[in-house]
Amino acid sequence: MSIEWRHFSGMDYSSRRTTSLRFQVRRAMIGGVAAYASALTPSNIKAAHQWPHSHTAILNHSIDRSMHPMADRGPTLVLASASPRRRELLAFLDFPYTVAATTAEDRDDPAPDALLAALPPISFPRANHPTLLAWRKASDIAHSTPNAWVLGADTTVVLDETVLNKPRDAAHAREMLARLAGRRHTVYTGICVIRPLTERQIKSSPEQVSPTLIIDAWGVWLDLVASEVELAALSAATIADYVATGEPLDKAGSYGIQGLGGQLVRSVQGSYTNVVGLPLPHTQRLLAAAGINGLANPKAAYSRWLESQGKEPLPCPPTLP
Repeated sequence: MSIEWRHFSGMDYSSRRTTSLRFQVRRAMIGGVAAYASALTPSNIKAAHQWPHSHTAILNHSIDRSMHPMADRGPTLVLASASPRRRELLAFLDFPYTVAATTAEDRDDPAPDALLAALPPISFPRANHPTLLAWRKASDIAHSTPNAWVLGADTTVVLDETVLNKPRDAAHAREMLARLAGRRHTVYTGICVIRPLTERQIKSSPEQVSPTLIIDAWGVWLDLVASEVELAALSAATIADYVATGEPLDKAGSYGIQGLGGQLVRSVQGSYTNVVGLPLPHTQRLLAAAGINGLANPKAAYSRWLESQGKEPLPCPPTLP
């Protein structure tokens, strides 16, 4: 089967079902494709085109707070991630936030024993635990913005208990995709919310404040979400054409389901937005548990995000937000 890779907002990249794909890509289209893959966002989202190279960098508010109904009430929320995909998804929960970039997930300094004991179980090395990496991001930003609620997330692709992180180069991306082709793998996203607690809150009953754990004067909420993804059988030529677009080079597992890589996906079982990088239902629940109110319904947020992408949910099996 031959699929022409076109670029227009009405195309559904995610619902193709095929055992053989062949992309026909013109180099001149790559810039436009990259712009599409970063997706449309609500009108009050300001895209950050360049990220500072410092260890931690705080950007301007992603939402114009003066125009937002929640602008004058509630906590300040910071997203500890440089990912444009997470920025887009979080925006559809309709709560104003600031974006901060950090490389803290690359550190290997010891984490608190209480945190390590609270991590959800996994079958691969703990150093790659997405929830631990999400905590590292959120903790780093929380120390520089001590009065804010901080959300961290990290996504990992696992095949046969082997972690497939971002590829080193194009050759490594082709190798990863060849391993994933025609097989089912698991995408994990770890989530961490950190917020400051008063002494009274720390001593209060669980009904008033119930974080996963308390570290110093910080409440910490943790979660881990898993989705099963199956890729279609892919020829070497198909893989080479996709890698040549450059899209896989900054993606865990070397593909992006929300972009052109959606054509490679046969099915998703579980949360679709988890595979994109921020599972909306679990993120909404964790933020609400930490005391952030007025968040949009995650199913409605998912529908609006799909509409902004010109997508439909994968038809079989039914996918969740």
